[in-house]
This record gives sequence, structure tokens and C-alpha cells, in this order.
Amino acid sequence: MAIKHPTPLLDQLETGPWPSFVSDIKQEAEYRAANPDNVEFQVPADAPDDLLGVLELSYKEGETHWKHGGIVGVKGYGGGVIGRYTDMPEEFPNISLGTVYRNLNLLVELGEAQKLAFGDGKDHFDADTSLHYHFVCRSCGAVIDLPMEPLSAIDQKAQACTAGQVEDHTVFFFGRCADCLKKESH
Repeated sequence: MAIKHPTPLLDQLETGPWPSFVSDIKQEAEYRAANPDNVEFQVPADAPDDLLGVLELSYKEGETHWKHGGIVGVKGYGGGVIGRYTDMPEEFPNISLGTVYRNLNLLVELGEAQKLAFGDGKDHFDADTSLHYHFVCRSCGAVIDLPMEPLSAIDQKAQACTAGQVEDHTVFFFGRCADCLKKESH
């Protein structure tokens, strides 16, 4: 395998008595470079190489080159996904901020997530693609799934008001969440 980014400092982590994440990333990089199964990767094929490169540079310089891209939470995937990217996109283009959003939008295209817009100028992603409703806190911005049955009659009512074909609907409820109300009462 051609080494895109030499990693002499990270290589030291492979010499210890415990399994190293570096070995796993290198193994994935080799697999992707060879691509024996002709996989069409959803994440750029050499992203593991760039990941190793940015880790090596951070280790070498003693400062992180990972930046927080804002909270890019995908409800339904554990505790959420925190968007991370490098501050050096020219050197490590496959782990740039654009890659994070490109991958989230790909999940939407594949039907694995839905993109929600609440009028706050941010994209919100939800892994629950079923018809369900959200409560949005105007104070803290929290987005909460509401455990209520879909309002199926609303589709028929809307259909009666249009010559078009109503296929589905989205409803957002806005207000202040319980945590913000507790803070206000103290």
C-alpha cells in the first residue's frame, strides 16, 4: 500500500501490548486501497489515510487539528453524532467539514435519515424516518420526539383544500421544554 501520510509517531502505538486503533485504521486503509470487492464507498475511499495523517500531525505538533463542526446530531443513532473535521482541509480533504454534511445528506438520500428544518437556519437530521412529530424548544433549541400517533385525518382535510395530491405531512410544535421551564421558575 502506498502511504499517503507517513505516521512514525502513530506507528509507535502499534508496538505496545494492547491492540491499537492505528492498526485497525491502517487495515481499513489497505482494504479500501485494494478494494477487492469493488465496493462503492459512501465515505471517500482514502478517508482512513487522511484520518491517520491528521492524527499524526496532531500528535507531532502537540495540538489538535480536529475542530468541532457544531453539534450534528442524528437522533436515533445512539447519543448522536458529533461533527468533527480537520482545520486543514487542503491537506486532509476527506475528513473536511463538507464530508460530514455530505455523508449526512447521503443518509437522507438513502432513506436512512430525514433532514428537518425548524426555521433556525440549521439542518437537523433524524434517523427515525417514520411519520412522527417534534417539539422544538424556543429557549434552548432542544428537539424532542413526541410519542403521539400521527394525525392521519389531517391529510384528508388538506387534500380537500387542494387540486394536488397530498402524500404526507410534517408538524412541528414550538414552545419551551420542561428543563427551560424549571430554570425559569428558579
